[in-house]
Amino acid sequence: MNLCVALSAKQKENWKQKDENEIVYCIPFDITPQGQLAKNCFLAVSHTALGIFQGDSVSAFYRLSSLEKVICRKGEGCGYLTVTHKGEEKI
Repeated sequence: MNLCVALSAKQKENWKQKDENEIVYCIPFDITPQGQLAKNCFLAVSHTALGIFQGDSVSAFYRLSSLEKVICRKGEGCGYLTVTHKGEEKI
């Protein structure tokens, strides 16, 4: 499994506006937290931040230092990532 998919130049540019560090882990996902099918969506992680791309846009962005908890769970043929930020759980 490729854990660092290639992002477009526009996606990389949009990431750089949020975080100066290079993405070291980037995987696609195809189901939103609401259970909708998603296209061209990625979870990206640098040494200092975690973000979600929807198309070219960074739709969610968190500094790792601001996250209270990060949980990865294995599902049936999939995985789940849950983070807690400012007391609120985000999927």
